[in-house]
Amino acid sequence: MVFLLPLLLLVLMLNAQPQAGVLPPIARMDVTGVQARAFEAASVRRPLVISSAQEAAIYLPAQDLARLSQEVDFSQQVLLVFAWRGSGQDRLEYQVHSSPPGVLAFFFSPGRTRDLREHQQVFVLRSDWAWSVR
Repeated sequence: MVFLLPLLLLVLMLNAQPQAGVLPPIARMDVTGVQARAFEAASVRRPLVISSAQEAAIYLPAQDLARLSQEVDFSQQVLLVFAWRGSGQDRLEYQVHSSPPGVLAFFFSPGRTRDLREHQQVFVLRSDWAWSVR
């Protein structure tokens, strides 16, 4: 009886793990920052779509590129880089609609303060999923 609880917890943990070879539809990537040119090429309503490591080198700093090469498989994934200047209270959120075909919806909520801040968010997406910004 004493061994059933640890066994049950182990089974639950193994079922919660993503299956090997199956990529999640979206993951937020923590980056130290983006290059200044990303703010010229991207916006909150029109993000950069990066589909290769060479493209990523243009917009991301060198310290993030090494980690990027280990975490992102560009044959199956793309990067979305949102970079904009706006209120410090600006928010960008997403919602996953898993009904076939998979769709990701990003929602932008502008802040009300007048403090101009730089915002940057980088997401790793499966390339076979559709996405939109609302």
